[in-house]
Order: sequence, then C-alpha cells, then structure tokens
Amino acid sequence: MQEPGKYFDSQSRLLYIIFWKTRQEDIKLDIYEKIDLHECPYCGGPGLLEEERGWCWYVMCLDCGAQTGEVGYKSDEERENATMSVAHLWNIGKVIRSDRSE
Repeated sequence: MQEPGKYFDSQSRLLYIIFWKTRQEDIKLDIYEKIDLHECPYCGGPGLLEEERGWCWYVMCLDCGAQTGEVGYKSDEERENATMSVAHLWNIGKVIRSDRSE
C-alpha cells in the first residue's frame, strides 16, 4: 500500500488512516485471542499480557507482580512469535519475582 499523504487527497488519506488503524487493532486483538495464560505460578493470580512500546512482550501477575523476561521483536512476523514465546514461558512457570528481602 502507498503511504498516506504522498498520493492521496485529504479525504482519501483520512479513510486510509482509519482503515490502517482498524487493521492494526484487529491484528492486536487476534494475538490476544490466540493466547491462553495460566494462573501465576507463585500466587495463583491472573496474568496480564503486555506489549512494551512496540518492541517486546512480557506477562505480569496482577496480584504479586511476578513477570516473565521480555521477548523482543523487530517485525510483524516476529511479533506473533514473541507473543507465543512469552506466553509459553509464563505457562511453564519461568517467571521472575522480587520479594521485599531481595
């Protein structure tokens, strides 16, 4: 597809941007629908899949703060693989937890 602003008038550009943003949101929702996270291996709390500013994924427990390491990506293809990897790490219990004494 062509970049907005280079070959479009203002109305066409607006429609293109709306389509592009909607498509990006659909892609993001598809990833969340594919992932099944288990409970936290430490406390049994819910895990939250987080994307950090468009470069990595991690999973964090909403109750105790335990989390996986960050799995980075550089392309859309790597993005989905990183998501699956970080979910797998969470589900097998490979998480980091910092207690008060540490």
